[in-house]
Amino acid sequence: MLITSITVFAQEDTRMLKEGRSWKVLEMFCDRPKYETYTVSGDTVINGKTWKKILKDYQKDDHKSSYTTAAYEEGGKLYGLWGDNPFLMLDFNKQKGDYLYEGVTYGPVVTDVDYITVNGVTRKRITFSDFGEDEYLCWVEGIGATMAIWSGKSALTSHMQYFLECYDDGKLIFSYSDFGRPMSVDCISQDATKSGEKYSINGMKLQNEPEKGIYIMNGKKIRK
Repeated sequence: MLITSITVFAQEDTRMLKEGRSWKVLEMFCDRPKYETYTVSGDTVINGKTWKKILKDYQKDDHKSSYTTAAYEEGGKLYGLWGDNPFLMLDFNKQKGDYLYEGVTYGPVVTDVDYITVNGVTRKRITFSDFGEDEYLCWVEGIGATMAIWSGKSALTSHMQYFLECYDDGKLIFSYSDFGRPMSVDCISQDATKSGEKYSINGMKLQNEPEKGIYIMNGKKIRK
């Protein structure tokens, strides 16, 4: 009986679409950063199948807006909604040597599959070949991807949206640093190229130059 209970708990913990789970992301659009929050909130039925509703809240032109999309997970795979049709977003069944894109034999490849423990929870981590000097794609089971998963059909490789934090009912359970690598700063650099504004490597705008550490200004990393 004890073994059965532990097994059920472990299976439940790998789900991404838990009620009340939310993700904070940084989206770089045109020349400015935009912070968005995606929250699992209730069920909906699409073509006879039950999906979880995903509520998106974001700030635009000093006005807070929101809209709802949907997703479901099945057999270790996360599916999103594109129009009225499902599309595969994340597949945690991938093994070392598998390609990122389904049905093709080119592009980023799984370079490692291992496990990490964060806040007492052990999860599968899938790492793909780098896209560039500072770009890093990693999936963690039950959490998501370093580069955004909610931004549309190209979500798996979007360079415009970055994971920041994951919460359960308002409690922080996973941060970007828990993936195990620094955040890419390419998009942040684009925003700061002409303005001279300063950003942390996590995309937060800085009011003043930090006394120590790394920050981004005029498209470059600056270390103090």
